[in-house]
Amino acid sequence: MNVFLKIFSLCLLLPGYSEVYGQCGWVYGKVVDSNTGERLSRVVVSLIQGAGAIEHFTTQDDGNYWFKIAQEGEYQLVFKKTEYDDFSYAAFPLRSGDSIRKDAPLRKPPRFIRITEVNDSEKEIKMLDVGALRNENVYYVDFFNSGEVEIEYVTGKMNEWITDVTPSSGTLKPNESNRIAIKINPDKFEAGKTTGKVLVITNNGNKVLPIKAIGKFPEVTTVVPDALFPRKFQCQISFNGRHTFKEVGYCFSDENSIPTVKDPVVLASMFEFENYEYDDFYMHVLTDKYQFPWFQSTELFDPKFACRTYYVRAYLKYENENDTIIYSRNVEQFTLWEILCP
Repeated sequence: MNVFLKIFSLCLLLPGYSEVYGQCGWVYGKVVDSNTGERLSRVVVSLIQGAGAIEHFTTQDDGNYWFKIAQEGEYQLVFKKTEYDDFSYAAFPLRSGDSIRKDAPLRKPPRFIRITEVNDSEKEIKMLDVGALRNENVYYVDFFNSGEVEIEYVTGKMNEWITDVTPSSGTLKPNESNRIAIKINPDKFEAGKTTGKVLVITNNGNKVLPIKAIGKFPEVTTVVPDALFPRKFQCQISFNGRHTFKEVGYCFSDENSIPTVKDPVVLASMFEFENYEYDDFYMHVLTDKYQFPWFQSTELFDPKFACRTYYVRAYLKYENENDTIIYSRNVEQFTLWEILCP
């Protein structure tokens, strides 16, 4: 027995206790989880006589409660706690000098809530995989309540590319389903594998639905330069979604016909600005498209260099743990100044 209850019970047996603390008696006890035996705090215990409650008590960490009752009569007890079934004692008599112990085992209903395939409450969805989605789409799932009590719920999202989850809130009776619509916009994907979450929060447990997608990497194209002087190149990057690049530029070689970043490169390390100039490198940023004109001015009139064939390929490097590199889908070749060549 709890120390408090032991002391309390002994006090009731002491001579003169009733005289000191008045007539009538006490109702006391402890509140526990019926399954685990854990003492429950924040349980609201209501003492009821006749048509209404006359006193309330909120349990602390020890789970104990008590009422000092001044009048004889018949009383009821009702116990309420969030996420637990209500528990009550029917009317019982209390006479002067009585000390009545009423422990309350509260039952926590099973949290049987799950997200399932449409019209099939048995096929629970652990992960929604939308793959390499290219256009905005709406996906439907069912939210099923297989518990024993009606629940209230709200929905939410944890990613920018999950643009809407409806309904935003509602109620769900036992053994019923509600349809949830999840709108996904791939234009907001990060490149490569990406995951998101839809949340369903209820007063009887919560559920998380992970969503897996593959963001499209940009298409990089090295644009063939015209014959204007000085020689310029352009790199066009077309993409949807969110991309964080740490490096953009060209790799070129007069030996390797498919140049990589291991060959000489011309870099643009800053491309947040609309116009950014760095030595012989000029960059202009357009909405959803970047253009990078480039020319090498120091070797234009030296025949040793002017007639050499160069291979050039644009690339970009991602700001991620793998430093992912995306190369242009084409390789272009050129000579610096064809008119000087035999």
